[in-house]
Amino acid sequence: MAAATVRAGRLRIAANTAVLERWRAGAIEPGDSDWAVGEVLDVLARTGDLPRYRSSNDHSVTAYVERTLAFEGNAASLTRLFPTPDEIGAAAVLLIVHEAWNLSVLKKMDVPSWWPNADRGDPAVHQVDTDKARRGRRRYASNTLVDVGEGSSGRALRHVLELTAQARTTLDLLGRPTAKLLVGHRGLGGGENLRDYATGNALDGAIRRWQRHARADGVILPQRIHAQALRHSAQAHHGRARNNTQTTHERDYRLLDEDIRDASRGAVELGLAQALASARQTVAMRLVDQVDGDTEEAAELVAKEAEVDIEVARRIVGGRLRTPVASCADFLNSDHGAAGTPCAVSFLLCFACRNAVATGRDLPRIAYLHQALESLRSAVTPAVWAADWATHHARIGDFLTTYTATESRPRLVAAAVESDRELIHAMLERRLDP
Repeated sequence: MAAATVRAGRLRIAANTAVLERWRAGAIEPGDSDWAVGEVLDVLARTGDLPRYRSSNDHSVTAYVERTLAFEGNAASLTRLFPTPDEIGAAAVLLIVHEAWNLSVLKKMDVPSWWPNADRGDPAVHQVDTDKARRGRRRYASNTLVDVGEGSSGRALRHVLELTAQARTTLDLLGRPTAKLLVGHRGLGGGENLRDYATGNALDGAIRRWQRHARADGVILPQRIHAQALRHSAQAHHGRARNNTQTTHERDYRLLDEDIRDASRGAVELGLAQALASARQTVAMRLVDQVDGDTEEAAELVAKEAEVDIEVARRIVGGRLRTPVASCADFLNSDHGAAGTPCAVSFLLCFACRNAVATGRDLPRIAYLHQALESLRSAVTPAVWAADWATHHARIGDFLTTYTATESRPRLVAAAVESDRELIHAMLERRLDP
């Protein structure tokens, strides 16, 4: 239902924006039925308000506007280019369901950056920066949302961006630029009511308003929808940490969910056995150990040993294809997705992908990752370890057994610099997952 509300809003705004762009381009002739509509929309886009009488005792919308917009009412007219509070509430619900973000994170969230955008005109990946103040020195994080079609978190974010884009453009024209993601018209007045939802309880109120109107339309919803309950449900549904630590996820979400506890009984030993067997059969990452610099000789060695194109090899040794664990030789043709689509799985699965190429420079991070997984094992339940981590642990262990000596691993772990260790922890907390 939240997705449907966002969809209706963005399609309405897109239709009116198309008329506005045609009018500004001179593609609509005076006298055409859309000409007057385009004229009114131009004022609305520049000022955040409809044309009004400016006498001392009359600031109502002009009769010309009312006739042009078929007497639909000021509230409906303002929404031709800007989202309603209901739609902003629906957008917040949609993003919480997909990513389990806190309401405080959504309030402060800025428009994401795009990555990568070199291979296609319509970028498939959103890089979202988040700020969760109560996490202290680790309050700032980054999330990767991949648009792989309807139902994906990246597509949901794309729809929210389209819903709110014109509001940001108008605020910029008004001299009040904002990078906030959630922006809309919050009243019947003029441009002064076009603003973000970063402060106060406005966003929580928008969620309640969306819920109330959806229920009035006959949609069956829980008695009260609020951000905390939605986040808890999303955490349990996804089955893994979403924008928090794995320990917090296990303690505050999964272990409190009766369905998860019931479903795990009797499956632990079987899951572990299957995970170990599967992992040892599927280590696909290749290692070119002798590479330790960005030279043509190193590129030629990678091209030969990893059987990749020389230009790809140059990018690997130059560090331009790095992931948290190795390098990716072909981001658009993963072993874990449809050919021609961006890879949308955890970086832990690099070890099971033929496109992954590690060099000697990556071994300290990989050794540190294996040690971090060992530490994590004691912090989660056996059921969670079997379901979420055992396969990865076994696969990485098998990789290290194949390519390194046991006595060399403490030295490799010690060689992992602080930035590498932070990167590994971010990956294990699933802050880098699509």
